[in-house]
Amino acid sequence: MSVPRACILSLVLGAGVASAQVTLDVPATYPTIADALVVAAPGDTVLVAPGTYFESDLTFGGKDLTLKSAAGPEVTILDAQTNGRLFVFDNFETAAAVLEGFTLQNGRAPVGAPGIGSGSGADGEHGGAILVDTASPQVVDCIFRWNVAGAGGAGAKGQDGEDGKFSQADAWDGEPGTPGGNGGLGGAIYAFAGSPHIDGCVFLSNSAGRGGAGGPGGAGGEGYEIWPSSGDGGDGGPGGLGRMGGDGGAIATDDCAAWIRSCLFLDN
Repeated sequence: MSVPRACILSLVLGAGVASAQVTLDVPATYPTIADALVVAAPGDTVLVAPGTYFESDLTFGGKDLTLKSAAGPEVTILDAQTNGRLFVFDNFETAAAVLEGFTLQNGRAPVGAPGIGSGSGADGEHGGAILVDTASPQVVDCIFRWNVAGAGGAGAKGQDGEDGKFSQADAWDGEPGTPGGNGGLGGAIYAFAGSPHIDGCVFLSNSAGRGGAGGPGGAGGEGYEIWPSSGDGGDGGPGGLGRMGGDGGAIATDDCAAWIRSCLFLDN
């Protein structure tokens, strides 16, 4: 049975409407970039007017879309205010996911948790401005400045030594403190797996995470006094080992085919 031409035309027009690409304006239509990214569909463009936007931990949510500034990075600033990273790409975004034309500043990856009991401090997290995990976004014409990977957590304090007692006048020594955690990698960008493209960007004064301090040793106990002599006090325990700061003041990668072109690195 043949299909009427009117039906064919309706189907074609319907398909065209379904795949239409839309430009979402910030802040004219959507007050924040986060709001626009939630609404945007794959293939859409989120266009951001000049200004400073205080947002953090933004995500494309696995959608291959374009987020770009209308007038370039010098006048369009995303400032995380050290409240988190600027972006996380961890939903298999492809090279069709594009971030273009922003200054990304004051991003900070989470610090490692301090040690508890006999546990060491946790390592700091990676990627102060952008974390890429099994994704391949494009980052184009952006300025990264003052972003920091997570610091390692401090080690735990060693247990204090027991005081001397009647059956043993000498006190016990304090226990050693536990080690701190390692600093996080990639002050501006950390990429694991995938193949992110980084093109024409400037990296200025970004830092990998500092290593965590070792925990202090426990205090020695007090000696038990028995007239006419008294027990010795215990020695304080040694402090725990401080850990290493992270690598990659600007960019660090792991098991990743990153593609980096025409970028400037200064004082990272």
